[in-house]
Amino acid sequence: MNFLRKGQNLRDVKKGDANFISCRTILHYLRPLWAHITKVNFVDTVTRQSNNLRPLLVKSDLRHSDKRDYEQIADSVEKISSSDPRLFYTGRAAGIVVGLCVSRSIPIKIFRKRIRRGDLGKLIETSDPENFFMHTFLAFSSEQDVARIAEANQRQQDLRNSMDCRSGCWMCCANQSNIPATISEFEDVWNAIKDRDLGPKLHPNACPALGSNGKCEAYDVRPNSCRAYISKDVKVCQRILDNKELRDGEGKSLVILMSAVNTYSVLRALAAACNIQIETTDLLTALREISSGKSMDRAIASGSLVNSEHQRINDNSDLSLKSI
Repeated sequence: MNFLRKGQNLRDVKKGDANFISCRTILHYLRPLWAHITKVNFVDTVTRQSNNLRPLLVKSDLRHSDKRDYEQIADSVEKISSSDPRLFYTGRAAGIVVGLCVSRSIPIKIFRKRIRRGDLGKLIETSDPENFFMHTFLAFSSEQDVARIAEANQRQQDLRNSMDCRSGCWMCCANQSNIPATISEFEDVWNAIKDRDLGPKLHPNACPALGSNGKCEAYDVRPNSCRAYISKDVKVCQRILDNKELRDGEGKSLVILMSAVNTYSVLRALAAACNIQIETTDLLTALREISSGKSMDRAIASGSLVNSEHQRINDNSDLSLKSI
């Protein structure tokens, strides 16, 4: 936008002039930019130091016991990262989370509670943890690591290009008997749909978050389980919905798509380092319970029982979907 007329100097602009810009207006646009730059610099500093927490711990206002616990968690995360090359990025991301929490002097009690509930985004103050980690890695990784990340992302993209999922296709929202979700994910979904009129159900088994237009009304906050589940053949989804047996090989059309660093893997690494369990519930059961008037705690408890039973069955079954 050209704020000055042709031939006009900035000092010639007077208050009341149509092209006059007050300092308040300038600050209105500069403040968010400055805040972004400050946050980026802060994250950059923490990322560079996250391999060695000692400088961060020295500057932190945390209690001595909290600092000791964070140091133990960081050591455990480092062991997880070095134990398996496939867990390198997961461990690195978990280390960054620990570093950010130490820098922000988040008490260990709150840290553990967030991990148990699956509140990773709230811990690092972002609505998209996976994108945050990916951009951080690309900025601070070696050329070889960047190439590996790019290769993994290309495999993901190739798989996405082959999927048969489209907007308005809702069969996977009705043919699931169990959708594992963290407590945080369940609360986010419920808050997104509780005041909406979703219209008539498209199927008796449809997820309560599915609208009559065939679209998820909580799409932006859908659980990691929903984000990762894709199909390469919509006919297979239709057969499952119709309770028909799958033909040989058709099960391979259903894929769990995992990014190089997915949120749940980072949560599991941090939970293992803290020696705690991530609390999960069955999204379908919990949503149906709370929609019928049950309390939040009662709905979560009901969903947790269903989730535990499905987990037991899956652990004893030879059938599983392969992660990519």
